[in-house]
Amino acid sequence: MPVTFVDAGRDDLEAIAALWFRAQAARRPGPFVTIADSRTLVMQRAAQPNSWFIFATQGERVVGIAYGAPGRSDDGLGKPIRGLLHLGMVAVEPGDWGRGIGRGLLGRTFEMARERGFRKVQLWTHADNLRAQKLFERHGFTRSGRIKRDPRGETIVHYERSLDVSVR
Repeated sequence: MPVTFVDAGRDDLEAIAALWFRAQAARRPGPFVTIADSRTLVMQRAAQPNSWFIFATQGERVVGIAYGAPGRSDDGLGKPIRGLLHLGMVAVEPGDWGRGIGRGLLGRTFEMARERGFRKVQLWTHADNLRAQKLFERHGFTRSGRIKRDPRGETIVHYERSLDVSVR
């Protein structure tokens, strides 16, 4: 059965939080992320102006998610930066890792971003998330050199890429 990519709506926020939780729990076993943390994060992201989530679905099953919103100055606290998309929460159902779903999520996100006038994409990922880093680097992202700590004190690294070129 083929994987399709669709816009997620407000009624889908619980499914988004549940998938985010499962993906994080599989990647980082232990008390790093709870379902309550996941719900809070999804609600915060959904409340951002002009933000969106997309789903990767296979039949009735949600197998992946991605989040996009206008990038903002001051690491998300300031004003929107014209032409900059912030990409976040790229996650795939753990049993479906390695099937190209992440690649499809990025492709659909890039299409939507171009349609909305974005010219550049940025994201942050955990320094120890090598699977995600390989995916992003295969799709034209490069490290900007910025490194910081997330709210839990874990190291995260910044990536960016232009939307002016297509990467397959």
